[in-house]
Amino acid sequence: MAGVMERLSLSTKINLLNIKTKIFFSISENPSTMGSKFYNKYLKKKNYIYLPLKIKNKFVFKNLIKFLKKKIINFGGASISMPYKEEIIKYTDKKDFTVHISKNANTIILKKNRLIAFNTDYLAAKKIIKHIKSDNIIIIGAGALASTFLAILKKKNIYIYNRSKKRIKKLKNKFIKIKKFDPDKINKTKNFIIINTTPCLNKIKIYNYLDFNKAKLIIDCVISSEKTFLGKIAKKFSVNYIDGNYFYNLQRSFQKKIYLNEKL
Repeated sequence: MAGVMERLSLSTKINLLNIKTKIFFSISENPSTMGSKFYNKYLKKKNYIYLPLKIKNKFVFKNLIKFLKKKIINFGGASISMPYKEEIIKYTDKKDFTVHISKNANTIILKKNRLIAFNTDYLAAKKIIKHIKSDNIIIIGAGALASTFLAILKKKNIYIYNRSKKRIKKLKNKFIKIKKFDPDKINKTKNFIIINTTPCLNKIKIYNYLDFNKAKLIIDCVISSEKTFLGKIAKKFSVNYIDGNYFYNLQRSFQKKIYLNEKL
């Protein structure tokens, strides 16, 4: 709580806080300042403030959500990041269709004493995926974002790579269409698509097995100011590339509309 109060004190340079100030948060185990910089600049003409909030475990997260629902502060909404995208669903009163389909959420708002959940990752992924024509997809990672992409992809050959077999098994229970990662089979295909849903910037084991000459598109969901390994690979092999900053900005454009109660 001391950290929050310190941020509130510093934030008076952006907005003059008062009892009517609507407060938004970026909630994560390791929140960045990207969201707060964007929203505080964009919303500076409104009586809003946006703050990053580091939550260390699920117990603290549960109690935070209970506190926010009591309306002791003028809570407006929050961005929910890992590892709480699935956990938040337990505490919401209403779920948007994007949450029902993907089974996770990354945005909440408090409206008429009801906590409503949305998944703007789903909206961003769907906008990108609708242009995909290849039937061979490699998804790297097995977390909430991977689940979001899987909820959208239809009638595709989908191969999952993740270090944790337990996470892959969990995804297979929800999406039976998932196939075991088989580099020999993949490299015999043409125009496969790679979707990196992990925060990994650098080279990982799977990249040693892929023939990038056969790749058609790389969707890299890593938010970074520097060139990622996949970004370098895309340039080297002339592969179409969508970076994580584009994905983040796209999902945030939907999130902003939710915060401002605008039509999606």
